[in-house]
Amino acid sequence: MLGGSFTEEDDTPGATATVVLSSSFWKRRYGADPSVVGKTIWMDAKPYTIIGSVAVVVCLFRSIRGNTVQVWTPVRHEASGR
Repeated sequence: MLGGSFTEEDDTPGATATVVLSSSFWKRRYGADPSVVGKTIWMDAKPYTIIGSVAVVVCLFRSIRGNTVQVWTPVRHEASGR
């Protein structure tokens, strides 16, 4: 594991948007550069702070056929529009 994982605070409305990269994405896109932790990645025209890269998470999802997950984000990092 590189960097950290999500915390309870990452999953609260209004929290700074964070992302964990799959190990394969980190290697392919960033050349396995450990200095990506703390840098910004843009998704859906929004900035996300890279907090880590994990191979362990990929193993947890290995049973899902056709797994193509490259990044993970917390479920509720943005405030609801309601």
